[in-house]
Formats: sequence, C-alpha cells, structure tokens
Amino acid sequence: MSVPITITAASAELVAPPTANAGETLTIGWTGPDYENDFLAIGPVGEASYVNYSYTRQGNPLALEMPSEPGEYEIRYTLRQDNEVLVTAPITINAIKAELIVPERANAGDSIPIGWNGPDYDNDFIVIGLVGDTSYVNYQR
Repeated sequence: MSVPITITAASAELVAPPTANAGETLTIGWTGPDYENDFLAIGPVGEASYVNYSYTRQGNPLALEMPSEPGEYEIRYTLRQDNEVLVTAPITINAIKAELIVPERANAGDSIPIGWNGPDYDNDFIVIGLVGDTSYVNYQR
C-alpha cells in the first residue's frame, strides 16, 4: 500500500542590518523550519564556506559573531540536511581601529600603565611580547 504525499519547499527569512564592524556580535532575527541542527552562518559572498555559525536551537533572535576581516559577506539560513541555504542577507563588514598608548621605555619587571582605544569585545586582551615573535610574555583583559 502507498499513500501519496506532497512535499512543499521550506522557507526562511532573516532580519539583519546591512553593515557591521569586524568581530562584532550581532543579534539576528530569523524565521524558518528550525529543524534539528539548522544554523545561521556568515561567509564570503559566492563561496560555500563560512566563517562563523550559530545553531537555530540556540534561540531567536540569535547571536552571530561577524568575521574579523572587512569585506562583503552574506548571512545564511542553512538546513542541516544537505547544507541547503534557504535564504541569504548581504552584509558589509567594516574595519575597526585600535590604538595603544604606552610609555617608550620600561625596566624589566615593571608594571606599566597602558591606555587603549578599541572595540572592547568580550575576551579582547592586550599582550606584551618580543618584537617579531607571535608568542607573548604577559597579557591583560
């Protein structure tokens, strides 16, 4: 025995601003099927890859971290099944600036005051290390 069934296309909508700053965490509104493991992702326009994602099961609206590199991106509602993208929203990621205000010299072992201007995102920190070396000796959040 068989029973006919009609399958209709799934649809989704995104509510996102047209621009954001690099590294910023945005709150994205969405509607969609919210199947298990569906997710919102952000990736470069025209590429299948993505930089960051958040599962729809985490809520609505949903927090999504923007890429650290400026440029043209798109936010995507993606079905877990076959990674099918239901809808996209274009977004321009703008560069951010940071500035450090430090003394020209310090003695070994000194604690020095450091002034800064920057975005102050969660988990940002300032480090001190040797010139040309990517490791660091100390840091402060």
